[in-house]
Amino acid sequence: MPDENINKAKDAAGDMLEDAKEVAENLWEKAKDLGEQAKDRFDKAMNTDGKTKDGSDDTRDMVEKIKDAVTGDNVDDKTGKEID
Repeated sequence: MPDENINKAKDAAGDMLEDAKEVAENLWEKAKDLGEQAKDRFDKAMNTDGKTKDGSDDTRDMVEKIKDAVTGDNVDDKTGKEID
């Protein structure tokens, strides 16, 4: 009887380990996706042509561009105009 319980416990532990591995893999893939999205937003924010959608000047400084890249905001805080 004790050996049977030990084997059941080992099986359960093995199942939990496999579940944990799957969760970790899913989290890793999600983190990579989010990292790519952030990089794309950052690149877009840093490489604007200096204009808003209506053609007026983009007055955002580097700090605002970085914040906008992180948050996904595409509005010039000073003018309220959308950036391309």
